Amino acid sequence: MKVFLSYAPKDAGAAEALVEGLSRRGVEAWSFDREVLPGDNWAKKMGEALKAADLIVFLLSPRAMETASIRHDIEFALASRKHRGRVYTLFIGSGDAAGKDVPWILLTLPHRRIGTRGELSESIPDIVGMLKPSRKIAVHA
Repeated sequence: MKVFLSYAPKDAGAAEALVEGLSRRGVEAWSFDREVLPGDNWAKKMGEALKAADLIVFLLSPRAMETASIRHDIEFALASRKHRGRVYTLFIGSGDAAGKDVPWILLTLPHRRIGTRGELSESIPDIVGMLKPSRKIAVHA
């Protein structure tokens, strides 16, 4: 099963920790920093990875919505029939970390709010569970 991880460049450390945690659970996670090399056609690689993903995970810290690629990834995920019910968001920070720029629909889909990056491991069972066809994941506010 493949997970596409969308995150802001400033959150690369948290993304790497999440990729490592998923890898230990046998989940292949695509992240920009690992998969795109200098000189690569990054837009093509991202598009192929999004299409191949079984689940799209958004890692959103305060101000992450300022990153254009995250906004584009969210638009793709919400419009994709393949990914209907296959979107999970991790909000990092205080309760209002989602901010006013986050599409409201992400708050109605499976998600978890965590106070710090150190709590990322708590979300791994949810993400792994979403890869199983029969499992529904609750919202963890």
